[in-house]
Amino acid sequence: MAKMTKVLALVAHDNMKRDLAEWVDWNSRNLSRHHLVCTGTTGKMVEKTLRDHYQIRAVLEGYACVLCVETGADLSALQNCLKVSEEMIASGDSSRYSDMNQSFHYEIWNASGNEKLVTMLSELWNGLSMGVQMTEMEYAKKSFVEHKEIYEAIAAKGAETARARMEKHIRRSLDDMLTRYRE
Repeated sequence: MAKMTKVLALVAHDNMKRDLAEWVDWNSRNLSRHHLVCTGTTGKMVEKTLRDHYQIRAVLEGYACVLCVETGADLSALQNCLKVSEEMIASGDSSRYSDMNQSFHYEIWNASGNEKLVTMLSELWNGLSMGVQMTEMEYAKKSFVEHKEIYEAIAAKGAETARARMEKHIRRSLDDMLTRYRE
């Protein structure tokens, strides 16, 4: 069953704006597929909350890539995620791409060898950050290209390149997410 996209209006009185921003952060996984509409100060707080969330993810996921290179991690599970994703895209089936996207990220976290990092990133995971201006297939294709570039940098032992590519990927996800947000 397809998940319905809704327009959600987020409104809070002055003394509740911080609580609403925290609620958005806590529920970012569920909110990521909906259009958020806010007014003035509430909108600025919600956008800052989303930016803070993605900035932390970018730093941590970038460092997970560095650890993969430094530890000489086994990349076979990561390579398999890419293979399955590529097959899905080639067949025109984007219905399971969300799961493959999460698997790709999880395999990097896991390959980093840092259990605390895996736990922290699992708590920050918020699913596909698909913008309103693209289809699920378009998103899958764009994300797959970025995933492949990240994998290639890790496989080539380019720790800083892998980190930079992952951070760019997460920042692009934030930008896509913010196309679902209107003030």
